[in-house]
Amino acid sequence: MEIKPTFAGSHYNLALVLQINKNNLQAAIVHYYKAIEIDPEFSTNAYNNLAFALNSAGRTNEAICELLTVLGIQPDHSGAKKLLTELAKKSTN
Repeated sequence: MEIKPTFAGSHYNLALVLQINKNNLQAAIVHYYKAIEIDPEFSTNAYNNLAFALNSAGRTNEAICELLTVLGIQPDHSGAKKLLTELAKKSTN
């Protein structure tokens, strides 16, 4: 599949496919980062989904940083709040 390399949405959509349908977290993470690099204000969902992928890949501290970014942009983002709460509970156990 060919994507437009300078279009954040292309990288975001490819990351979703890689993460959900292909279970290829490392490649998904690369494309989420690329989408954010191209357009840092593209979508809080890009940061949030990146956090989910990072957490699934065992990169919890990085996931927390991305979740805090989401909440800095959109304080009422329910997905980010939920995952951050779950990660905080895990770290206290």
